Amino acid sequence: MATREDIREGLAKALYEREFSKDYWDTRMSNGDKVQWFAKADCGIQYLHSQGVVIKVDRKLPDHGVLQTGNYRAGQRSMIDAGYIAVEPLI
Repeated sequence: MATREDIREGLAKALYEREFSKDYWDTRMSNGDKVQWFAKADCGIQYLHSQGVVIKVDRKLPDHGVLQTGNYRAGQRSMIDAGYIAVEPLI
């Protein structure tokens, strides 16, 4: 799964390459030059966060009522089968 920093750098790189149509990000850009592109990416991430975008994460799902039967794994499986996933906020 992508981390917040991976997403931020990927968005900054995509914005840069869209502007200049060149793949100089990894080869010719110093960290100081990347600062303005990270600022633009941060604006994009703020917008995506305001629209409800989240990051899918790998972890257990929360407990729910099925656990009263003592069949924890079946309860977790039913949540996964129903489409439940674990997420965290983008920011």
